[in-house]
Order: sequence, then structure tokens, then C-alpha cells
Amino acid sequence: MLTASFQSPQICTSASNIHANFAPYETPLALLLVPALLLAACNPEKPPVVNALSGTMAEGELVPDSENNNNLVFKSSAWTGGAGTVKTVVLPDMSDLALMLTSTPLSADGKFSFATLPAPPADTLTPISAGSQTQPDCTGEIKFSDPATQGIDLFISVKTDLRAGLARQLVIDTTGNITKTSGLVYVDRDLKVSGTLRCTFTGTDNLTRVSVNDNDVQLHKGWNSLVGSVKTETVGTVMTTTTTTRAGTLGDAKWYLLGGSSAQPLSLQKSRLPSFSFFR
Repeated sequence: MLTASFQSPQICTSASNIHANFAPYETPLALLLVPALLLAACNPEKPPVVNALSGTMAEGELVPDSENNNNLVFKSSAWTGGAGTVKTVVLPDMSDLALMLTSTPLSADGKFSFATLPAPPADTLTPISAGSQTQPDCTGEIKFSDPATQGIDLFISVKTDLRAGLARQLVIDTTGNITKTSGLVYVDRDLKVSGTLRCTFTGTDNLTRVSVNDNDVQLHKGWNSLVGSVKTETVGTVMTTTTTTRAGTLGDAKWYLLGGSSAQPLSLQKSRLPSFSFFR
């Protein structure tokens, strides 16, 4: 769970206009979710400031479903990885050198809790990626209210005698599909991200993949909690994945190791996680 504190309301005296990217993927898991909350033009409250984090680990893996054309589905179960350590880390500019912000014990039943979430060092923040705004084979555009904004994603690193890797919080439906994921992103100033991007790709399997991203988020300076909702439909040879991203949390939803083997480079583990990042 995330703990948040709210800004004190202020009287609004004048109206103002408050002026993620989707990468090609091979499975619904490998989504690049783009953050973007429409704040009313004269809203006295900002989104909550995220200042703590707690959760529970669980076991999970993608396996072929023989009853559904061997499409990959997510199987989950209670945590069996034992006790260890959980760290909050940032990976500047797809680096393989993780910078730890803070650490906390992981209990044998998978529970962990961070009392605080410190800000990342300023020199780890990166600019908005040009690829976050538009891409080849795509229509639409993602808009940023302040292109000079810098930021970075937060990652959860888990280490026990039996398990190690990067984790992500997920909601799994009864058929084994990942329907929601959450993440934390830090920005150095208030930023509105908005717009819709529709991309079409045709793979070597002759399956046409269409991604539609609905983004509407007002980020504030500090850590922001985002939730991406995912819906995938296949009609004939066209698979359409619609991603809707808003501010929010997933509450008590479990955390899963999804980054692959801990022996693999961190940049590769990171690329296999559902991500909200639109920074380089």
C-alpha cells in the first residue's frame, strides 16, 4: 500500500489552464505504459504526495495455456521465497548500476514496508524521451506541459537466498491476464501529460498488434503513484491492447518478480517490466 499526504486547500482566485509511450511488444506483459489525470482548471487540491510504501510479495510466472492456443497466462501463488531484503532503487538512463535509495526487511511471508521514500539525487534524473511523444507507425501525440521536466521511475529490488530480481505490483484476473499494474515515478516539477497514441505493428507471425493509449494525468513534484489498466482483445489476426493510465494505487494487490533471472543485466530486467516511464 502507498501512504500519501495531501496539500492544504487554497482559495482559487482566477481560472487557469493547466497545460506515455508505447513500445512494440511481443506479449501483453511487455507493455510500456504511458503516464498521463485531468486536473480541473481551478482545483484547490493537488494529487497526494506519496511518502511511504508497503506490500506483500507473491509467486508468479507466465505459462502457456494449452486450452487457449498456448497464449501466455499468469499463474500466481503464495510467496515461498523466504525472508530477505527489499530495496527501492533507481536505474538512471537504462544503466546496469542501480542506485539504492532505502532498504527494509522482507519477512518470510513476503511482507515489507518502507516508512519513507526519499527523493532521488538530482543527477540521476533524466529528460523526457523524444520517443515518448510519438513513434513511427503511430497516430496521435503525447503532450507534456513543461518539456524541461526531468524524472525517473522507482523500482523494487528483492533479494533472498531463493529469489532475486525486480518486482512489480499487479492485478491478475480469473483467466490469468494482467489487467492492472502500478508504479511510482518522480518528477522535479508539476507536469501534465495528456494525449492518445495509437500504434500498429505486424510481427513475423502475421499477427497485427494495435496499441491504444488513453493518458490523462497531472503529476506533481515528488513521487507519483500511477495505475495502468490493460484490456486486450483479439479479432481474427488483429490483437488490440488498450491501456488507460490514471493517478491512483492498487491497494493490497500483490507484488511479483517479473524481471527474469537476477544474473541478467538490470537494464534487461527493467525492459521486461510493465513501465510508466517516459524519461530517457
